[in-house]
Order: sequence, then structure tokens, then C-alpha cells
Amino acid sequence: MYDIFLFSLKAFVTIYVLILIFLYLNQDSIVFATQPLSQNIRLQDGTSEMVFSHQSETLHGWFIHRKKAPLLIYYGGNGEEVSSYMPLFEQQQKYSVLMLNYRGYGKSTGNPSEISLVADALFVFDAIINQRKLIPQQEVFLMGRSLGSGIAVQVAAQRPVVAIILVTPYDTLTNVGARKYPMLPVKWMIRHRFDSLSHAPNIKTPALFLSAELDTLIPPEHAFSLEEAWAGVSQRHVFAGASHDDITQQALFWPMVENYILKQGSETQVQSENKKNNPSARLTDS
Repeated sequence: MYDIFLFSLKAFVTIYVLILIFLYLNQDSIVFATQPLSQNIRLQDGTSEMVFSHQSETLHGWFIHRKKAPLLIYYGGNGEEVSSYMPLFEQQQKYSVLMLNYRGYGKSTGNPSEISLVADALFVFDAIINQRKLIPQQEVFLMGRSLGSGIAVQVAAQRPVVAIILVTPYDTLTNVGARKYPMLPVKWMIRHRFDSLSHAPNIKTPALFLSAELDTLIPPEHAFSLEEAWAGVSQRHVFAGASHDDITQQALFWPMVENYILKQGSETQVQSENKKNNPSARLTDS
């Protein structure tokens, strides 16, 4: 009987260790589910392709231009080729949109990692503001969905923007993995931690947190945790009956995004005008 127990224990440990090794070696393909470029891209008037070169890699995407409108920079999810969102963004008339595929996605080259994607995002932000001058910096908004929320947070931590919109965000990718796989030592295994929680207390940028009630991939509790640590003024909305994959299909989703951008933009404009009229004034958080 003891021999059977010992054999079973050894078999269990062996299988468990093999699973850990497999997950550790293949975590890049799990975190970054790279996607090919869609074959059904039809650009509308005002939409153009954008190509950036950074660290010997090509970053490819699109710019949807609206005259005299603020700019929204979009960071997509881990299994998302961003052109899939182009029809939705092209319907929006109140703001311009810049969306680029991550390294390894679509026509972008290279291999994705947390470090490289954040570096790319900062490079593109600076290129737009300082080199191409497509939009004044005081009119830039960030929007990150799922995996992209962690990139948006790190950009907001290092660059001034009007506001940030976080869709199905997480506090840390480590916490998401640990919640989903409680039997695995995720905290010791994961290489791409996307620790938004550590940045939140230092970010005074206004933020809108949008979560899905039935999200089983990133439950709303992760967004609540991040919001509680957020230093800036925040708003929260949980879409009842929505899941991780269909939150952007909810009737109120896009009107809520547009209203938030217009409201934050107008408040920033008022503050800017007040500062011009009163040079000694200082902006304070409301």
C-alpha cells in the first residue's frame, strides 16, 4: 500500500513539475497571443496607415484623423489585431484615434515583451508629440483594453495626458494569473508582470475604469483594486451582464467613452485658459 502511495506521489510531482516547466517556457505565447493582419481592411476617408521604426523593428498601424479633435491612443488586448476595432473607431467623429499593432502582431515585426511594448509605446507617444506634431500634447488621451491597460498605465506614469480610459483592466498580471491558477506558483514564474498597481499611487491623471460584470478572465475586482490605489480622480462603471469579450458591444460603451473624452477635454481647456489669464495660478486636483 505504501509503495502505491509513494509511486502515486512521485507521479503527481513529476507531472506537476512538467506542467510548471511547460508553462514557464511557453508563457510568452500565452501572454502575447500574436495575430496575423486581417484580410478585410477597408479604410474610410480620414484613415491612413502609420509606420514607425524603433529598435530596428517596424511598428504598423492606423491613424483616424478628425480635424480639431483630441487624440485617443489605443492599446489592444493580448489576442487582438487592432484593425478589428477600426470599424468601431471610424464611427466615432469627436476624436482622432491612433492604433498600432504590438511587435509580432499584424505587420509589426519583432517579439513582444512587457519591456519592449512599453518602450515602443513611449517612443510612439514622443514621436507624435515632438516629431510629427499631429496633435497638441494637452489633447492626448490613452485607452487600454485588457493587456493594453497595463501599457496605458505605464505610459500615463511617464507622460502627461488629459485622461486615461481602462477597459477590463487588472491590478497586476501576476494577481490575475494567481487567481486563475491558485495551485501554481505564478508569482515566481511570470516574467511579464505588468504591475499597474505599483504605478497607480503616483499617477494623478484622471481615469475611467470600465469593467464587465461577468468577466471571468479579468474579474472586476482587479479593476477595483487598481482604482483604490489610483492617485487621480477616477470614475467607475461595471456593465451588467457583459463579459470580457463583449463589453465594447454594450449599447452605452462608446457613448460613455465619447462623453468622458469631451468632458475631460473641456475641463482641461478651461484650466489651460485660466492659467494663461492668471500665470501665478497652479492646477490642482479636484
